[in-house]
Amino acid sequence: MISRFASVVTHSWKAYQRMLSKRPMCTHSITSATLFLVGDLIAQRIERPKCDITETAKADYYASLPAQYDAASCWNFDRTLRLLMFGATMSGPVAVCWFRFMDRLFPAHSIRAIFKKIITHTFAYAPAHLACFCAWMGFSDGSFSYKYGLSAKTLEERKQLAILRAKEKTIPLWLAGCSFWIPVVLINYAFTPLEKRVLVNNSCNLVWTCFLSYQTHKKNTPQ
Repeated sequence: MISRFASVVTHSWKAYQRMLSKRPMCTHSITSATLFLVGDLIAQRIERPKCDITETAKADYYASLPAQYDAASCWNFDRTLRLLMFGATMSGPVAVCWFRFMDRLFPAHSIRAIFKKIITHTFAYAPAHLACFCAWMGFSDGSFSYKYGLSAKTLEERKQLAILRAKEKTIPLWLAGCSFWIPVVLINYAFTPLEKRVLVNNSCNLVWTCFLSYQTHKKNTPQ
């Protein structure tokens, strides 16, 4: 059983490496989308009401959920789809281009060059990426309009909601993420080959996406 499992893992890893060498952008895009999907599924599972709450409190909670939620499972499929789309179109492809750009901008592998990459990544890429994420989740999600008193049905209203979400969430999320991402970025630029950096970034992103999804959709739930 163990040897069979090891064989499956080995063959899957080799297949992934072949895809990575032939179609790096597409492969990273699919990987990022998958990890965003899994991260949100975990985050939503954490958000669901505890089993031991009263039926009245649970019913009130379900009644307060936006229309995108499945009433039986308390699951927001619309939100999961939006996160998957962001991972596929923004997070994966942008990360590929960014890591390549960093190696062209600071081609040396000295301590000084690595330090410059970490500083640039932390203070340029990270906040910009988070701002895009928060704006996208606000723009594509009309269900949170009640928080700002907007209907979020028209394009202009969605733009307003995107700006409000980005202003409200970007800096707190960036500050919270520094302690997590700076060590990851250090390992990535110092020890990881260029073609594997997005994979390392995406792997760590699974943990971060759980936190990111939870924080950007945090609301009161029954205790």
